[in-house]
Amino acid sequence: MNSVLLAEAKSIDAAYMDLMLKRSGWLVDLIRDEASLEEKLHSNPYKVVILDDDTLGEDLTEAVKAIRQFEQANNQTITIIGTTSYSLRGQKKKLLGCGIDHCLSKPIYKNDLNSILETVVEELVTVQ
Repeated sequence: MNSVLLAEAKSIDAAYMDLMLKRSGWLVDLIRDEASLEEKLHSNPYKVVILDDDTLGEDLTEAVKAIRQFEQANNQTITIIGTTSYSLRGQKKKLLGCGIDHCLSKPIYKNDLNSILETVVEELVTVQ
């Protein structure tokens, strides 16, 4: 079973994402801030990290850099999905510009999330 690291400070959003991910067959670990990120990365081989831009705020770019450095150091590929409460194109461009692989605007729809996760699983099967 694949693991997801979810960075989400809002309890209702975290519970909603946790439920959707678990129903799709993923194990979920939740962090509420950037301080826990590196510790969690070293504790579990995550295939996906979901970062909420409101949760991480100005630390978002640093969090993405830390994940990318971890990938290189451990010869591992991690898909980063950014979530945002803003549906403006500028916000999505900002997220993608800092190194995030996929961006979803809230509310997150199950089909949109599953589409990304299915792509991740297909890539994992292809690599193995």
